[in-house]
Amino acid sequence: MNALVTHYAAVIAALDQLADEPGPTGAKAAGFVSKLSTFDCLFALSIAHKIFSITEQLGTLLQSATITLSAAQESVHDVVPTL
Repeated sequence: MNALVTHYAAVIAALDQLADEPGPTGAKAAGFVSKLSTFDCLFALSIAHKIFSITEQLGTLLQSATITLSAAQESVHDVVPTL
């Protein structure tokens, strides 16, 4: 998701080029451009990116082999208000 947000303009440009091709590839690319360009999609992508960036850090921490239960609980309690 981070790659899509970071390279959004390049993804849209590439899909636009593919949309010009005849056949199912062009049709699918045009459909993706249409969907990715809507306000709903951009809003959802923005919110999801913010949420996943916060929870990804927590997930990585919780998967650590050396984390203690108290540290895990504290980390979760720190993240919940952020969401």
